[in-house]
Amino acid sequence: MKFIDAFELGIRDIKKHKMRFCFNILSTAIILLVISVLMSFVLTLNAIIQEDMKRHLIENENSITVFLNGANNDKGNYGVTWEESQLMENFMTDYDGNVGIRERSWHNDVEVIVAQVVRKVNVCYFSENSEYTGDGTPRLIDGKDWEEASEETKYIWLGIETYDFISNINPDFKIGDTLNFVVVGNINMTLETAGLIDSDAFYVTKKSAIQNGFVSVSHIEYDLTLRDVGNPLKSLGQLQESLNAIDKGLTKNEGQTERISCSEFSQYSVLNSSLLVYRMVIASVVIFLTVLILGVLKNNAVINIFDNIKTFSLLRCIGLENKKIVGISMAETLLCLCVSVVLGSALSLAFKGLISKVANQVIGTQLYNLHTLAYDSAWWVMLCYFVGLLLLIMLYFSLTLIKYLKRKNLLGTLKRS
Repeated sequence: MKFIDAFELGIRDIKKHKMRFCFNILSTAIILLVISVLMSFVLTLNAIIQEDMKRHLIENENSITVFLNGANNDKGNYGVTWEESQLMENFMTDYDGNVGIRERSWHNDVEVIVAQVVRKVNVCYFSENSEYTGDGTPRLIDGKDWEEASEETKYIWLGIETYDFISNINPDFKIGDTLNFVVVGNINMTLETAGLIDSDAFYVTKKSAIQNGFVSVSHIEYDLTLRDVGNPLKSLGQLQESLNAIDKGLTKNEGQTERISCSEFSQYSVLNSSLLVYRMVIASVVIFLTVLILGVLKNNAVINIFDNIKTFSLLRCIGLENKKIVGISMAETLLCLCVSVVLGSALSLAFKGLISKVANQVIGTQLYNLHTLAYDSAWWVMLCYFVGLLLLIMLYFSLTLIKYLKRKNLLGTLKRS
């Protein structure tokens, strides 16, 4: 028996029970309407989040600020290590050649020990602008140039006043000798004096200042522009993925989940995480409604078999298998389902304004722009749902209705009639 013949045979009695057919379409369409609205609601929530973030980025000319926060290092100090700062600087500079880098740091307490005489001193790094250095680089009087020794961490440059102080205690002291230092009361180190400068403070290279703990960098801010200005949301996601890979390799304190942060990353992640609750609840409701649809359609198929029991008995008598009889009885059910899906999905479009407003009310307080509205019809989700439901119905009905037909014993029914 061809498919078209089975289909025509399956729907030939619709005229006899038009009210039942219409009722089945109406009830199934209403259930599918609810499912479509719920699916659209979830996807609309996601669409609003994306639209809100996209507007925020465009309004800020696709500029964001990324933070590299400190952690306790092997010296017992809190801060960003030199290696971490260089890793991030190289990545950020490669990502955006015009990236702006701002460091937030503080100077630790440092003491110098000369012939058992302890004196608190200020240690700065060259090219630094701070309360200790003003806005200039000290003039080299004698010794090594700091730029030539910028990679060295064992050197320190003395100011004239400090040099005179040390010379009074130790007349044999000269440039090139070593000095003992204590940082924050527990880090002891010996550094070689590399030169004499026109300043009141001690000076080191920036690398030495951070690695030896003279200066602690609490965090570093990177002001950059997203690469893909045409699709800033995609560019934001790609940047976050790259930075997450870097963040996994950074040392963290106990309870510290991340070192690299960005307000846009956090906003997007928190809102997407909040959708999980709605997805789980709506998924549970959709499963319940799907079971309800299966019950309604199966009941219709059983009634169809009962109404046409004699016809099916004759077909069975001439050798037609039960599974083909089930296919005939399902024809009306499948037609009902197709009409209901189209009707339910189309009707859901009438609620798109309401869906959008309700979705905005649900997450509006967490958005950058409280008035952001968007809508997603979820048509492709409904299409996938329809295909899945169709396959489920065919499998479920094939198993249950065949058992039903065996219990009815079509040949015995024909004999009794």
